[in-house]
Amino acid sequence: MLFAMATRGHVALPTWQELRPLAFYVGGFSIAGGFLGLVRPTGRVGVYAGCACAGAIVAIMIMLGDPSLSSSHDADWVIFPLLGALLGCAAAYGFLGQSS
Repeated sequence: MLFAMATRGHVALPTWQELRPLAFYVGGFSIAGGFLGLVRPTGRVGVYAGCACAGAIVAIMIMLGDPSLSSSHDADWVIFPLLGALLGCAAAYGFLGQSS
């Protein structure tokens, strides 16, 4: 209701340029979840490796969804997956209950 009042009843449908990053973001998490479900890592090292790969998948998909991909630097293809793998390891750390 508040949203309708703020926009005065006119809500424009989002364009593909606005939906593309969201689609790649959601798709990245879906693919990463499917990957983890497929490999079903066991053991501490397996969970860390699986989550690191899943994090890299999410980072690559987010990067692919960026409309300015053509202007990205070659180093971005190394840095973003490494950051994604690092965040995946952080997720594995929390999943394994090591935060205490």
